Amino acid sequence: MTRQPDAAGSANVDAKSRGVPKVQSVMSMGKLDAIDVAAQTFRINGVTYSFEGGVRFVNTNGRAMQAAQIKAGDWVQFWIKSSHTQRTPQVERVVLMVNPESRKAKP
Repeated sequence: MTRQPDAAGSANVDAKSRGVPKVQSVMSMGKLDAIDVAAQTFRINGVTYSFEGGVRFVNTNGRAMQAAQIKAGDWVQFWIKSSHTQRTPQVERVVLMVNPESRKAKP
């Protein structure tokens, strides 16, 4: 492949020669619509994600927590790991944005 300089003087190159990563990790946030621990899936902002490859659930103080402690309606930050070889994005980390104690009824 011959590289032709563009107007700025840099060489145009294709994705392979630029070293575009095959796996990307993207952070997002949203409201948890549903979680199915048995099927290892959850839906955030209307999109279903898998966590069958293992996911780290973290609470507001940075400590690990069980998936069962997260409830539909909770706001979460999550990191999505995807690659061009996967059919569905894989969530690798979920951080709960609300304190689970705040869900308890107040007297």
